[in-house]
Amino acid sequence: MRRLVLIAVTAISLAVGAVVPSSARGQAPVVVDVPPAELCQGPPQRSVAPLFASPAAGTPTASAMPFAMPTGQPADAAAAAAMTAAMRAVIACINTGQYFPVLTLVSDDYLRERFVPGAPTDPLSEELRPFVEALRGCQTCELEPLADDERFGIVAVEQARLLDDGRVGAVVRLSTPAAAEAGILLTAFVAFVSVEDRLLVDEIVELTE
Repeated sequence: MRRLVLIAVTAISLAVGAVVPSSARGQAPVVVDVPPAELCQGPPQRSVAPLFASPAAGTPTASAMPFAMPTGQPADAAAAAAMTAAMRAVIACINTGQYFPVLTLVSDDYLRERFVPGAPTDPLSEELRPFVEALRGCQTCELEPLADDERFGIVAVEQARLLDDGRVGAVVRLSTPAAAEAGILLTAFVAFVSVEDRLLVDEIVELTE
């Protein structure tokens, strides 16, 4: 089962088990910004050719290193807003099953590094993998929009910063309305690279808190 959908299903199961809503516990309800479908608009000139530029079979992959939060200066409000807009576009595409535009919203390096054997995965690459396999000739992949109660939105974009390597990044918290009520969030550090005045997702690392 896909990583994002699994979180939504877990939240629904907890809700059936009589989870008390946050508002009833005296806590402020979590606001989930579920982006509308029309925000799924990738740049039409972007090519996904790097998706097929896989290394030769048997090429060793680098061993995973412990993740350390990148350093950098705090980003201004405009940079934080641009990162939020980029994430909303990606989420709108995933929610509505429009997978091809997502591939135009990520960087060439992301395409090269996430869809080869042995590469590290993240929540987005796990979600995209069936579509990638379909592009490569999979005949049995089911690619469907998420049900309304499984659709993701942004809870928060925090710690926005200008990274020392020239990218920008932030901690992004995602959930569904039902999952947020149960206190279930997906938290990740997302780095973006600027390409032709548009931010593209360049790296995603899921965080455990």
